[in-house]
Amino acid sequence: MGPRTGTAATFLGVLLIAACVIVWQQVRLGDLRSKVLTLRKEMAMDELLHSNSSGLALSGSSDAARREGTVHEGESEQELLAEEIRMAFEAEDERTFLGLLPRVQKLDLAEIGALLQKLDLEGDEEEEIRMLCYSTKLSEDPGRTLKHIFEDGGGLASIKDGLVIGMMNWLRKDADEAIAWYDSVEQKGLLDLPDAVEDVEEMKRIIEGMIRLEKAKRDPVGSIPLAVASDRMEIYGLIRQVALGLKTDGERKQLLDAIAAGKRGEEKLMQYSAVAEVLVWRDGFDAAAACALSVELPQQELALFISEIAKREMQEDPAGRIAWILSTLPDGGRSRALEEVVKAWAYQDHAAAASWINAQEKGLVRDTAAARFAELIAGKEPESATDWALSISDREKRAATLDRVFKKWNEGDSEAAKAYFAEKGIEVVE
Repeated sequence: MGPRTGTAATFLGVLLIAACVIVWQQVRLGDLRSKVLTLRKEMAMDELLHSNSSGLALSGSSDAARREGTVHEGESEQELLAEEIRMAFEAEDERTFLGLLPRVQKLDLAEIGALLQKLDLEGDEEEEIRMLCYSTKLSEDPGRTLKHIFEDGGGLASIKDGLVIGMMNWLRKDADEAIAWYDSVEQKGLLDLPDAVEDVEEMKRIIEGMIRLEKAKRDPVGSIPLAVASDRMEIYGLIRQVALGLKTDGERKQLLDAIAAGKRGEEKLMQYSAVAEVLVWRDGFDAAAACALSVELPQQELALFISEIAKREMQEDPAGRIAWILSTLPDGGRSRALEEVVKAWAYQDHAAAASWINAQEKGLVRDTAAARFAELIAGKEPESATDWALSISDREKRAATLDRVFKKWNEGDSEAAKAYFAEKGIEVVE
């Protein structure tokens, strides 16, 4: 399986766009903003800004303004535009309002500033219109636009959400300049807004996450400690970006050793999953498996990593992947890897996983798989989960699995759980 550089190259962009969506979802500045945001989801902003249909909306608005006598002959184009924006905003006519933005886009930054002064709005209305007007420039020239806003256009209070959009675009165009500027305004305290601490902190978290991702792209080896220690929101993306940039087996071993010595639980699985995704995607299953076996991880850590690699190819031959795990891993990690792969298979194809488990001979493999399967289905199929637990041949594993199934069932329907366990002759210890 050869490299697919197109997918790798677009990963950062996808993550950054997702970050922007998070910010937009947090905006609560009134009914018009909600309508505008909803409309933007339905039509790409770039398409709107360059389509002929926007011109139709514009001319209709201009004619309407003249018919109503609110715009007089001899007024400047900028004054006319300001009046049309005001009318559309006050009428909550979001389509016309967005249709006016192509004309705003043609203005330079100083002209946009003058236009906003002519509108003479206050509070949420001013912030909304200011942000939407400047957003027309944040894509084509994010650096100059952000500098203008923070020097002459009212600073963060006047742009808020647009800061994330601008930084996203600026990082794409010139990451060094964007990072240096952001560090500078933060050091000067220009990103502090006492009246909107939570919103600003969320924006800063997203922007700083984008910056860390860019740094991981440039210096993957140097970013290993930061990536491994990152929080849950960033951990998968950062580890994945680091893994994409590593070139040698020694560098990959350095990353895997750091993961093994770092976080525990679900976050550790996320890290191994990110590395597995990159290796299988770039080099294929066999090469990824060979890499995992060559780095000399502790048995339990190796089991986690191998299971994540196996999950990436589960759709083609899940039974074959399990057979490979059983024949490859040492005894100390085999059961853990089997549990993880059975879990993935059960989510993917419940019936096929159950059929495979039933076909296994009594013993450790069947018991391990049946126990994991019983726990997975206990929430939705508690009776079936109980029967699966009863089929386990090892007495201690059977008792432990029955106990977990009962506790889960008992939380949702205590009477039914006790009745079924009594029917099966299972002693319940509460």
